[in-house]
Amino acid sequence: MSGYQSLALFAGIVLAGFIALLAGSIMLASHLRSARRSGRREDFLTPAVFGHTAVAAFGGVVVLHFVTAFLLVPWFPRFDCPHPADFDGRMVFPLRAVCTQGTVVTDFVPGWVNPALSLLILVGVGATIAALGTARAGRESARVLRRRPAG
Repeated sequence: MSGYQSLALFAGIVLAGFIALLAGSIMLASHLRSARRSGRREDFLTPAVFGHTAVAAFGGVVVLHFVTAFLLVPWFPRFDCPHPADFDGRMVFPLRAVCTQGTVVTDFVPGWVNPALSLLILVGVGATIAALGTARAGRESARVLRRRPAG
């Protein structure tokens, strides 16, 4: 794959993640605002709220991971780590880019990135499970109400 193709793929992934983050956040804010206007507590716990939260969280994971792994990290070792053998990097979770020069160890990934990724992943997974659970509970209660005899 040429450099331009890699750059296009990277830009496409980051753009898709950013669109998911932005769209999920906008839809979540819109849904919460309408739920607040209705005044009913049940409107805050719908599958849509959890689904929008999951979309926004996973979009944030994609954007933060790719921007850190491919924009922030690769530029530093080239200039700061004199020997390639002294560089230890991992571009999957958890992100790691460490240069060891004798007794001096330099980590190029900011300290807040991996905890933020962990939190976003947990929020995304939790919101997905909650969305599926509330959707199933809604279908079950609708089925029970349909079977209930009138009167």
